[in-house]
Amino acid sequence: LSIVTLDRYTGVIYGVGAESADFTRLPGSIPRDDSSQTMRSSTVTIDNLGGPWVPLPGVLGEIAFGSSSLTDSFYYSREADSGAVLTGLAAGDSYRATGYASPWISIAEIGTLTPGDAIVPAPEQMPQGVDAFIALNSSGASDPAQRLQSSLEALLDQGYISHGQEGEPASASGHGANRIAALFASSPMLGDAEQYAAAAALIATQTGFPSRVVMGFIAGDGAQAESPTVFLGEDMTAWIEINTSGGWVALNPNPPVRPI
Repeated sequence: LSIVTLDRYTGVIYGVGAESADFTRLPGSIPRDDSSQTMRSSTVTIDNLGGPWVPLPGVLGEIAFGSSSLTDSFYYSREADSGAVLTGLAAGDSYRATGYASPWISIAEIGTLTPGDAIVPAPEQMPQGVDAFIALNSSGASDPAQRLQSSLEALLDQGYISHGQEGEPASASGHGANRIAALFASSPMLGDAEQYAAAAALIATQTGFPSRVVMGFIAGDGAQAESPTVFLGEDMTAWIEINTSGGWVALNPNPPVRPI
């Protein structure tokens, strides 16, 4: 369940920029001619989620809100695959959305892909250490896909998860250029989804793949499609999507949780 897709890196934050920032009023549905994708529907009820972003099951097909005021204030970006309501969401708001998500791939599958031609804004600042990390961990790779796969495999192998909370090693929040530079400079490498998704998207960009960061929720292994799933704030995570010759694909660049 994605909350928002972010493709513009300013050196301070990932945000929605360029063509993706073109949000327009949506009458309720978007014609789709891609029958190869499996559509899925989700009924979402908000308990405590502030801000304008509307969690969606993927690329939107149609959406129906429980109130006309939300319908009137809903805007959607087809470039960012993200929706927002100007008035913000409040407890008790509900809607039913139908859409399809970008197919998930494993990092081991990247090597067979070729970069796509999606237009995303170039990073306004590239953190120190990104290019060096790519060069160090993909020296034997000959094409963009192999360089990206080798680099992300190294990110998973060398990275450790720490949220910097009580009982955990210190790990600062943020994903600005200084924080990402510190991620690559530290040993061991410490961070969480905020840092690893940003770092992975920048690595993908530098190896030739248009990329973006997605913030949202991933259902656990035990979740059943026909049963209600409760997502809490602590479940929020981030992953990346890369554009290939076959379209956008999603992958999880976060290292496994393990003893540090």
